[in-house]
Amino acid sequence: MKELRCFLRLGAVLAVVAASLSLAACGGANNGGSEAGGAAPTPPKMASAPAVKKPAPVAKPAAGTSASSMAGSGSGLLFTGGPAEGSASPGFDLSRVGSPGKLSLASLKGKVALVNFWATWCNPCVHEMPDLEKLHKQFGKQGLVVVGITEPPQDSAAEVATVRKAKGITYPLLTANPAVTKAYSATAIPQSYLVGRNGKLIKSVTGEPAPTAAAYWTPLIRKALASS
Repeated sequence: MKELRCFLRLGAVLAVVAASLSLAACGGANNGGSEAGGAAPTPPKMASAPAVKKPAPVAKPAAGTSASSMAGSGSGLLFTGGPAEGSASPGFDLSRVGSPGKLSLASLKGKVALVNFWATWCNPCVHEMPDLEKLHKQFGKQGLVVVGITEPPQDSAAEVATVRKAKGITYPLLTANPAVTKAYSATAIPQSYLVGRNGKLIKSVTGEPAPTAAAYWTPLIRKALASS
């Protein structure tokens, strides 16, 4: 009888222990289910790096359209001012890209200058460069100088060199600074200015001229070169 009583007591103890363990397991499962079913924790906000603001490439304008005539026309171009045709072109003295020294607009007095603001990432800019090179070679001996201007850090010297080699460019390429870009209001590219022998602005165009840059600029350059 003693052995039977001990066995029954042991069975009762084991039953109590099993019940306790079962309740604990259920409680843990319920807690886990609540966490799993609850809303996911909000991840910490990460500050994104600010995007580099670049001048906007523009669509090809119609032949004979100047940058100054586009201002406020509702065409969607970003040109907002700059030197007026017939006024003195803003001076500059800028470092050459890929070669030592600087080039100033004042040093070109007595020549006709076609000043072109461009960028390596701007497809219309790069597309018209062979035409500008053609003009540079065709009229160079008569007194034309084509000048390409980019602005760092948007264009590195290595990037400019890559485009120069790919397009076979021989006219001078310069690195601008914010003051020059502001003076010419080069807020949309490509943007070109034809400067006469007297340093005054003859024509300004935003975008790649139609039908081609060479066809558009040739008669204007001929006329400018013929002027004293």
